[in-house]
Order: sequence, then structure tokens, then C-alpha cells
Amino acid sequence: PLDPKCRTKHKAQLFNLIGGTYLDKGNYVLANNYYEKAIEIGKSNPDQFHDVISSGFYNISEIKRLSGDLDSAIDYLQEAINTMTKIENKSLRIEQLKSKLALYQLEDKQEVDAKKNIKEAIKKADSQKGFNIKNRARIYQNASKYYLHLNKYEKALSYLSEGEKIYE
Repeated sequence: PLDPKCRTKHKAQLFNLIGGTYLDKGNYVLANNYYEKAIEIGKSNPDQFHDVISSGFYNISEIKRLSGDLDSAIDYLQEAINTMTKIENKSLRIEQLKSKLALYQLEDKQEVDAKKNIKEAIKKADSQKGFNIKNRARIYQNASKYYLHLNKYEKALSYLSEGEKIYE
């Protein structure tokens, strides 16, 4: 049998997955409810469940963005970043979340903040070549989207090329 902490974490992860299923179906209310449940469970042991909490906040930020509430989306995504930063200050996952935040900020016409966040994320990804392939690739994908939004197609393609090199 699973120990109680492991069982609790698995339950919270399951709630995030159920929320994702409802999000995919377009049922934002039920998705949000499950993400909130995952966050609540995670808060019972934030030092060990920070990833579950952060995922819940990130997922709610997606609901808010899809619903057209960019201010709330940015707030929830910032909360996801803050949750990760409290525990893993050097994690590339934080930079991946910041690169996503840059896209939200760009969409919300916060160009200065968006530029700062995307540049920080890219710098961190560039400094960790050979490590954390998945998050580095996501940062480069988000950088590409950022530059596409600005109609800087060559720059966008260069970041997609960087992402491709990761898998070679």
C-alpha cells in the first residue's frame, strides 16, 4: 500500500488530470473545481506538493486566458511561478512558466514585462544546455510564439531551430 503522503499527492495529481479532461471538453467550471481541489490538497504539505500546487495554478491560468480574462490569467500564472520559486529557485520549470507568462503579457499589451520575462527565460535555457530537455524545448517554443506575435519570423524560426537541436 502507498504511504499516506504519496497517496495524497497522487490524489491531487489525479484531480489535476480530471480538471484537464474537463478543460479539453470545454467545461471550464468543472475543470476549475478540480484544479482548486488539487491546490487545496497540495497546500496540506506545500514543501512536498509544490509541483501539484503550481500545476493547479497554471491550469487555472489557462482557463482564465481561454475565457478572455487575461488579468486573472496573469495573476494565476504568477502564483504558479511564486509557488515554484519558494521551493526550487533554480528550476528551469520556473523559466518555462515565465516564458508562458510573457505570452500572456504580450497578449495583454504588457510588452515591457513580456520582453523581460522572455529574455530571462531564454538566457536561463541557453545556460543549461544538456539539462532539462523538455522545459528548454518549451521555452524555445514560447520564444518562437513571442517573436511570431511581433512578426519577427526569422527570429521565431531560429528559436524553433534551437528547440529542434535539443532532440538531435
